[in-house]
Amino acid sequence: MSRINGATIMGMIALVVGISGAVPRLVVPEENWWTPRSLMLGLSDARDKVVVIINDKRLGAHLEDQTLLVQGGAGPMPVTKEEIGFRINNYDKVRATRYLHAILPACIASFGLTMMIIGLFIAPKIEWIKKDEPPGS
Repeated sequence: MSRINGATIMGMIALVVGISGAVPRLVVPEENWWTPRSLMLGLSDARDKVVVIINDKRLGAHLEDQTLLVQGGAGPMPVTKEEIGFRINNYDKVRATRYLHAILPACIASFGLTMMIIGLFIAPKIEWIKKDEPPGS
């Protein structure tokens, strides 16, 4: 009564393939995923992603009223819309995509584990029932 059979071997292969596909997608460093500087969003492009409020007033209103100043070599100068840029952290979207891409390998690993259990524990009993012999004889 051998426990190594087709189901066990198929289960081991599927388990290794599934785990090797899922682990790299799930185990990544927890670092920030900011948009690159070259792709920074302007004030009008970032309206649906971020709202900046200074002294109970929106950033756009400060820019229109020229109440937001920057200290330069020639003294304080009003900030313009062209000088504002936003870099957005996309880690939440990256994390969600990571989980989505790990589902198929995780299903393959689950299938492999199930096949190993069938091959190790259930298939030998089925063979014993077919032969109508007690085990070990």
